[in-house]
Amino acid sequence: MAIVRVDFSHGQPDHFPSTISMTINSVMTEVLGVPPQENYIICQSHDVKNLFHSSENFSRDRLQKIAFIQITLNQGRSAELKAKFFAELNKKIINTGLLEKENIFINLVEVARENWSFGSF
Repeated sequence: MAIVRVDFSHGQPDHFPSTISMTINSVMTEVLGVPPQENYIICQSHDVKNLFHSSENFSRDRLQKIAFIQITLNQGRSAELKAKFFAELNKKIINTGLLEKENIFINLVEVARENWSFGSF
């Protein structure tokens, strides 16, 4: 089970959400062993005026070209497997031609199984 959020600026092409989602889903299945039917991916674009970072590190132009990917999934994978996942996901995203390596931000949030609820109490 995984919930993925992809946040990016409005300036991306129309196929950005579907291409990035398919890429993430594929790598999560291949590397982490997460069944594809258990991945929920939410893509949301934002006006660049709602993306903030120190202007010393990021130009406004660069904010239009970045994506933040946050993946929440069950804990228990080794550091080596996570490193392999990051490397493979970065490579495949770069291969889509939609993002450059310096503009891909990925964050894994691992939670214990007891922290999931599926509409039951």
